[in-house]
Amino acid sequence: MARTLGNDCCRDTTKRVQNGLHKQGAHAFRDRMGPHSARSSDKIEARGQGQPLRGTLIALLSSLITGKTSRIGRTPDPAEDLLAEIQTMKQCAKPGQHVTLLSLPAEIRSAILEHVFDSNFQAKGFLGQGLLGGIFHNEDYNASSLLAPLLVCKQFYQDSSLLALNRTNFVVSNLFFKIPERIATLHPKQIEAIRSIAFVADARHFRQLHDWGQHPFGIKNLSLDSLTIVLRRSSNWHYLFDFTTDLVHLLRSLTGVKSFTFVRNVALVKGSFKTWYNRLIGLLLKIDHLERYDKVPASPEKTWWTWSYDEVAQSFTLEANPAKRIMDEEAYMQEILPLMAELKVSMENEEWNPDPRSRLPYY
Repeated sequence: MARTLGNDCCRDTTKRVQNGLHKQGAHAFRDRMGPHSARSSDKIEARGQGQPLRGTLIALLSSLITGKTSRIGRTPDPAEDLLAEIQTMKQCAKPGQHVTLLSLPAEIRSAILEHVFDSNFQAKGFLGQGLLGGIFHNEDYNASSLLAPLLVCKQFYQDSSLLALNRTNFVVSNLFFKIPERIATLHPKQIEAIRSIAFVADARHFRQLHDWGQHPFGIKNLSLDSLTIVLRRSSNWHYLFDFTTDLVHLLRSLTGVKSFTFVRNVALVKGSFKTWYNRLIGLLLKIDHLERYDKVPASPEKTWWTWSYDEVAQSFTLEANPAKRIMDEEAYMQEILPLMAELKVSMENEEWNPDPRSRLPYY
């Protein structure tokens, strides 16, 4: 009978710990691992709260691994109540049995680790938000430091590697880092877990976009919520107009990317960054019309993109949508007309010459 009461006590305590974690915002990770799972925080600038909680939970992990469960700090914290619950689990354990993190039910371990890795979205890969001149790459950002909990032990790695990859914004600043080759070394499930990649690019990287085909970096099972190209900041100019045509052909067939962002990064762009954006969108609309109605057989796009330009951040984002349906040319033009009018206004604002002498008559 004592054994039955002890088991019931442990089960009740386990449920209280699970409910406590879920009330703080933890949800089962397996429910978010679908290929189309999206989070509003998967952006260039991470949002949300949780950094103080991250420190508390890391201390919790350390205390549990060593078998010690002490109160953390003096200020009230939800995690402290969880410590008390886990202490109760220790009291319900059999004589000589120690409750550690690895002895907790898998659901509780996953919920705790989810709190730890959720705060990865707070790490800022870009700085200068809201300032004139646009956002720029944070050279101190290091994604590997956010994966440090995976080094605790083999069990930690097996339990949380997919979660860690899913909640980390990877930023590649090394121009000679070969992203496809490095990703190819991962297990297919780990590749599927990656959701956000940004990389600093120069002319060589733009030339390689042509080889991607229909998938980011040419990797079929890579499905990204956010893909960001950051222009390299140096004394050299970027001649982005040389790659406009290749980029348009890539966008028409690219799948596996929900949000595609280009960041100027205070780099020098020949002809201006926004002018290139206007030309890119204009050519995208033109090629789509030609491929639909002037080519036999018709070749509609596989992905339709919506676009927006951020004047403050000096960046623009393309959001993926399903391909437009097959329709007659007149109906198509009626749908495209507002987009063309919006693009015309954007081009006029970009190319307007502030010099009043440019508006004087020649006679």
